[in-house]
Amino acid sequence: MSHLPTLTLEENGKQEQPTGYPCFDGKMFAVDPSGNLNQFCDQPLIPIARNRSVDGVSHNGVILGFSSNGKEQEIIIDMKKIYGDFNSVLAELADKGINILTKRTNDFKRYLQQVTLMPYLPVRYVITTTGFVEDYLVYSIGKLVLMAESVKKSNKDFTYRPKKGKPADGLIVQGDLEGYVENVLKQCLTEPQKFAICVGLAAPLAELMSLEGSGFHVFGPSGSGKSTILQAMASVMGSGSEPGDGSTESFIISWSSTSNGMEALTTERSGLGVCIDELGAFRSSNLSSALYKILSGAGKARMTSNYQVAEQQKASVLMLSTGELSIEDKLRQSKSPINAGLLARLPSMLIEPSHMALESESHSETAQRIERFKDSCNAYGGHLGASFVQHLLDAYESKAELEHEIREQWEAIVEQLSDYAVNSIQRRVIRRFALVLVAGLLAHSFGLLPWSEEEISDAIVFMIDRWQANIEMGKSDLERVIDGLKDWCRQNFHKLPDSYSTKIKGSVDGYRYNDQCILLLPEIFRGLCNDVTPSQVGNKLKELGVLTHDSDKQQYRVTIPSIGKRQYFYCIDYEFIGDTLPTDPLDEDIEAESDSNIVDKILQEPQDDDDQSFYEQGQYAHIPSDEELIIDKMLADEE
Repeated sequence: MSHLPTLTLEENGKQEQPTGYPCFDGKMFAVDPSGNLNQFCDQPLIPIARNRSVDGVSHNGVILGFSSNGKEQEIIIDMKKIYGDFNSVLAELADKGINILTKRTNDFKRYLQQVTLMPYLPVRYVITTTGFVEDYLVYSIGKLVLMAESVKKSNKDFTYRPKKGKPADGLIVQGDLEGYVENVLKQCLTEPQKFAICVGLAAPLAELMSLEGSGFHVFGPSGSGKSTILQAMASVMGSGSEPGDGSTESFIISWSSTSNGMEALTTERSGLGVCIDELGAFRSSNLSSALYKILSGAGKARMTSNYQVAEQQKASVLMLSTGELSIEDKLRQSKSPINAGLLARLPSMLIEPSHMALESESHSETAQRIERFKDSCNAYGGHLGASFVQHLLDAYESKAELEHEIREQWEAIVEQLSDYAVNSIQRRVIRRFALVLVAGLLAHSFGLLPWSEEEISDAIVFMIDRWQANIEMGKSDLERVIDGLKDWCRQNFHKLPDSYSTKIKGSVDGYRYNDQCILLLPEIFRGLCNDVTPSQVGNKLKELGVLTHDSDKQQYRVTIPSIGKRQYFYCIDYEFIGDTLPTDPLDEDIEAESDSNIVDKILQEPQDDDDQSFYEQGQYAHIPSDEELIIDKMLADEE
């Protein structure tokens, strides 16, 4: 969207064309060395501006104006095409009704080169991604390029040229702002709806704060209001239409795409927020890896024409996703590893039909109200995000000042919400919720939201509570291993022989010792640690007070009477699997749920080649060799 005046055909008569390229009688001419006039174009072309990328290293070209069917239009010509695919330039001009004489294409090439040297032409900066423009108080919502007043006064101009030729689907404006406020914002009567609006507003802040790619996942049964929540967020930057209804294009995309396809769709929405419907439709051979790639916004590495790795522009991704399954349940279903880091990046929140209902409202009344809201999202959208960003740009003199102010407010809100986090994983999630709250409070201060600060805060806290309702979200990888170890000990307790038994046959994983503790062979313990180092797990067991060990070690050297040899074990007190085990702070509010699938996966899938040989050959022997005892002692000494 240009903020510079466009030269009209009448004004062009007052402007200089490049020397040697006069325009008269509605035609363009080139003067040859003999002074002859040679027509090369059948209508006037108007030099409007030069264009280049913000960093000046690409997209160098010219912008020409022309008249077609009584309307003034522009065309951008990249100068690199003069030395390459110039026929595509001629074809594009011909498609717009501008004919360059076939025998005079070289004259036209020289004309373009001379236009780039015209001193009076302004420069129009080309941006190829949405969101903030580096070092400028400029923000692109597709073709709508917003600029701070200070940038406008500097006579700088920017234009959006997406790599694929058109903006993201659904990046449109529907209805008017007044209608949007009355029919959408004022009808966001439940906490999940208000939260979704604030997530949409937080997307520009996430980019500004360089927040790692992340988001929120809303899951629940059919009819719980998931698509309604998604439509609310989509209406912030574009069309909140329900995808697939055929009425208009929607800013909501579907999980029913390949991993590469999803990366492309999220990249073209950089800094705008990503709304994705129905996680159950997503198919990937490695779901964990695919989700990480999508959230990273990095896309695939590509080669340039000179066989060099092209510079990758990393997208800023803040996602709101929906589905009937939580992220962890979807990971289990696809047999992908469950990683605490991924759950921190995309925490799941269970939404039930009652959360979208008002007090004393019947089921039919709720359904009718929600249906009216969805219809309003089809009719109004694309206003709030632009107004919010424009307020941000106009409030500060520089991008650095804007970043500093937002970060200070963000850190203050993080501190206010710190009581909701009891470990490092939860603190990462709380920072995302805090940024959403910052966005909502800023929009309120700008007079853009019809809700009080208390209502905005209540909406964010409500969704934090919905996240914490699922205990899986609150666990680190270490805590997950501790739970798995506890489950394994409980399930295998009676399979472990007593250390004094004289009837032990075959290989064993450990022993029950003195009616006080479980002795686990080091190989078994290491296998149960999954991706966490055994020393971390051992330290956690020490912290819980359930690990008996030798001085300055994590293992305990003991003589098994039936073997007659001393060897090292991990000695875990019965208290670890009993009712007297100290309760984790989080367990006071949430009942712990074990993940037997993770334990099964650990037991069934060896962690490396060495472990695999032991599992396949059954070499967790009852009586270890002298060499094995030496190795166990060395490992124990290291730990």
